[in-house]
This record gives sequence, C-alpha cells and structure tokens, in this order.
Amino acid sequence: MAQRTVYFYQMEIFKNIAQNEEGKQKYLDRKRIKDIYNLILDEKNLTNSCLVIKRTPRQQTLEVIDFNDEYLFARLGKTKNDTAVHLRDRIDLKPAEIEKEDNQDIEIYTYFLLNFKTGIVTFINTLSAPSITVLNDLITQFVSQKNIGTEILPILTKDVVDIIKGKGVISNIQFSVALPSDEVLGYKEIGLNEKEFDKIHTGNLKKQEVSVKLISNRNRSIFENLPAQKIKEFISSVFNTSRGHISKCKIKAKDHGEKLDEYDILRNKITKKATFKYDNNEGILNKLKEIYISKEDELLKYTRPNIAD
Repeated sequence: MAQRTVYFYQMEIFKNIAQNEEGKQKYLDRKRIKDIYNLILDEKNLTNSCLVIKRTPRQQTLEVIDFNDEYLFARLGKTKNDTAVHLRDRIDLKPAEIEKEDNQDIEIYTYFLLNFKTGIVTFINTLSAPSITVLNDLITQFVSQKNIGTEILPILTKDVVDIIKGKGVISNIQFSVALPSDEVLGYKEIGLNEKEFDKIHTGNLKKQEVSVKLISNRNRSIFENLPAQKIKEFISSVFNTSRGHISKCKIKAKDHGEKLDEYDILRNKITKKATFKYDNNEGILNKLKEIYISKEDELLKYTRPNIAD
C-alpha cells in the first residue's frame, strides 16, 4: 500500500487559427478529445497495448489498460537508470540484483484516468514518473492535422491568472520545473557537459529543479502593451511544459499606484490524498473513479464551460 497525492487537470483541445492571426487559438468541443484518442490509439500505433511517446533522454511510454466511450485509463512509464537499484530481503537484509534481459529497462510508472465527457484528468503524482503534460506530445506524433493541439492545465479553486492578467504592472515571474532525479538537467544550458553530470550519484539525488525568474525594471511590466489574453496564454504555456512538472509558480503584480502583491498560483490546486495498492489495475481504476466522482461537482465549478463547435 502506498499513499499518493491525486491531482486534477483540465484537458482542452484547440485549433490554431490561420496564419494572418498567428498565435491565436480556438477551443473546440471537448467531445473531440475522444475522436483524437481514437486516432492516437488506433491498433496500428500500438504494440502490446503500448506506444512510445518519447525515446530520449529516457523512453516514456503510454500503456492502455481500459479505453472506451466514457474514459481512458492508462499507465505512463519512464525508463530509469538502474545502476543504483537492487532488491533487499526484509528478514535477513541480503541484497539481490534485479534480473533482466539486455533489451529490458526498469520503468517508473503512474496512472491516470481521462474522462472524455468533461476533459478532466485524474492523475496520481509519482516521483520520477512522467508528467501528465507529456500527453500533449501524442498529438504531434499521431495526428496528421498540424493545426490541432491539446493543453493540460491544473484545476485551481479560483483562477488567479484571471486576476493577474488584468493588473497594470506584472514585475516578477518565478517558476520552477521539477525533473526526475535520473534525467540529465539541461547540461548544455548550465555549462556542464554530460561527462561532468555523470559524476553525480543519481541514486543519492533526491530531486533537481530548473528555476526561472523574470524581473522587470522598477514600475515597468514584463508584458508591456501585451493584451490580457496573451498574458494568460504565456502563463498557461508554463504549465504545459512536458519537461517535468511545475513545482513552484509565483507572480508579483499590482495596479499603478499600488504596492506589489505576490500570487502563489499552485497554492489553489485541487488535490486529494489516497492510498493505493499497486498489484491490481482494476483496484486502481475503481479508486480513481471513486475519487473523481467525489470531486466532480467541485471540479466542474472551477473549469471553463465547454464550447460546442
């Protein structure tokens, strides 16, 4: 039995408008999410009910467990460097190597449940497993319509972003992306080569984060003369990174003549702690269904109304 935190996300499907309106997105009816997944999960794309989402730097895999008109229940896995992993007997404490074939990898995995009617994703947060936003990459790989995409955003109890985007001055944005401890941390960007990074004993590494801090000149806004909707799109794009999951996101903003207020975006995320037994897929599915049903009314209160095409 393991206790995990369950997070809730809103999946939206959108269409990029013509080039003369570059960057503008039009949300589509959420019923199209099911149509998109019918294309993605076509039998010709699957091997033993699985497909590869990413191959580098660590292979990430989607495993379909249950797919029907109501929902998709699946497992997301990421291969792990196994040099610091073994078995240990609980009684005599003797270690034992994990036996595997040359073409096998150790994989860290987690589960999610996507409701096709509401577009809400119920996701078990698991350290070193893939981020839920990796699902956005499925569109790029398996859907031929190049102007179609998805976004996956955390469901917040109040839309702080809507408050911030209307402020006259946004002076400071700080966010951190938490990466799995066995993944190479942007070595090109931080001046370390891969050889230097290999000196770190990743088995002893608890976590790693990439932090970005954007600071404007005094009393000037980072988004000078940018429409409020574009500001919201920028902040949304931060949450849609498939590199890792956003562990921190704080923004300082004010109206002209006021003092700066700090807004903690993630403080208002809806979560649920639950205990899972990982030896039974059906048991996990039933648990996620139970959690979703218990939270559905609250979740729908804080999600954008569906837009029919």
